[in-house]
Amino acid sequence: MRDELGLKFKKARPILARTNCISSRYQRQQSALHLIDALMAGKRVLNIDEASLSETNFIRKGWGERGKTLRPIKRPLGQSLSLIVAVDNFGASYFAAAHGTIDSRVFSTFLQRLALQLDCEDPDWRNDTLLVLDGAKTHRSEETRRAMAALQLPVMIAGPYGFDGMPAETVFSLLKAGELNPWRTATGKR
Repeated sequence: MRDELGLKFKKARPILARTNCISSRYQRQQSALHLIDALMAGKRVLNIDEASLSETNFIRKGWGERGKTLRPIKRPLGQSLSLIVAVDNFGASYFAAAHGTIDSRVFSTFLQRLALQLDCEDPDWRNDTLLVLDGAKTHRSEETRRAMAALQLPVMIAGPYGFDGMPAETVFSLLKAGELNPWRTATGKR
């Protein structure tokens, strides 16, 4: 059948054992049940995540002569660019960008600014909105938890390794799908 269809097999990269351990699967199932309940109740689910970009070229595959090794051109940004993205189930998105890495202070500041923006859009948004975080270290830190409590944010930490259920991950995968600066336009200070 492989020859008839002209298909090739590629060895899949192994996943971490803890990804599908009973505890991780159980936590993902509980998260999914909680999300389904929120969606069935008509709530707005706002997924928030962050990513760092250290280069502009994310192309890892390409066409080339058989037997020759294809080496993608790396184009470093110089200083890492970090993005925080919030995407909801109605199509709204909120973005923030920063140089360097996202720590608890920066993430808490994003949550404060997001809450201010959501307050402007609807003062009662906390009643029908659920913020979903992936449980990264910055999401669980003491500083972030204090900020979430002070802002009275309705937050749920999703189960581990549930990337497919997080719309913010899709935003990052689209950004990393190719070349961010194909024309090599100069950016930053000169």
